[in-house]
Formats: sequence, structure tokens, C-alpha cells
Amino acid sequence: MPLYRDLLPEQKLIIQDVVKQMFDGQCVQWEVTAGHCTTEQLSTPLLNDGKENITLGAINLTATQQDLINVVGQVNWASLPPAEQQKLIIATYKGGIGCVGNAIQNAQSANGGQIQNWNQVAGSLSGDCKGETELYVNSVLCYASSMSETPANSCASPNP
Repeated sequence: MPLYRDLLPEQKLIIQDVVKQMFDGQCVQWEVTAGHCTTEQLSTPLLNDGKENITLGAINLTATQQDLINVVGQVNWASLPPAEQQKLIIATYKGGIGCVGNAIQNAQSANGGQIQNWNQVAGSLSGDCKGETELYVNSVLCYASSMSETPANSCASPNP
């Protein structure tokens, strides 16, 4: 079975789309087909899914963190402040371990084999994942600090 990082970009997009649909608390057609919800629940909030969605999200983020530790190295990872680890996890969740992993390796090469912060990695991002990943990290951190997605929120930005 191939690892996520070994999949083609279009395969990763399919998985990312399905994962987002699983976590959004809404019933969509493929979930009806799979028996997860009914036709009557299409496009309605599935409030009972909250606990499962949080669990799936936690499993996903734990796997993302483990991918990062494998790329960064256990010693370098342990030396990073928790806030920098969070930024790397958020970036990898959005951009994938291929995109962020390459940036980490480039940043490590440019900094004596170690990274000290997210900014070093962000500076090494390239291609399609650069802008989107940086915007996503900043948006998630902003929302997390204010815990509000109201239209007047200063975090409001295009779909991160």
C-alpha cells in the first residue's frame, strides 16, 4: 500500500476533498451511498458526528506530526518550540508532506542541518503550495487566537 506522500497530486486532492467532507459535519451524496447518513440529511448539519470528527481530525494530525518527525528528525523536532511545531503541522496538513518535506530539507541544508522555525521552512516553499500553505497557516493561527469566524473578524480571508 503506497504512503500518502507517494501518491500522485491528483490522488492527494481526492483524499483531501474526502477528508474535508468527512470533517465538515454535513451529509453529502457519497456519505448517503456509504450509509453514513440518509438522503433526508443531505446538506444538513450532522451534530452527532462531532465526537467522531474530532477523533478523525486528531488521528489525521497525529499522522501528520509523525510524517514531520520522520522528515525533520526526532532530535531537531524535539528542539523546536511547540508554537513552531504547530505551524509545521498546520502547513503539512494543508500542503502535504511532499511540499513541506521538500521545503524542510532545503531549509535544513541552508541552516546547518537543522531548522529553528517555521519561517525558515516557509522561505523554502515553492510552486503551487507556497502561497496557499502560508496563507492557510496564518489563517488557522489567527482564527485559533480569536476563536471566531464572524464576518467582522480580522482573520476573514479568502478560502484558506
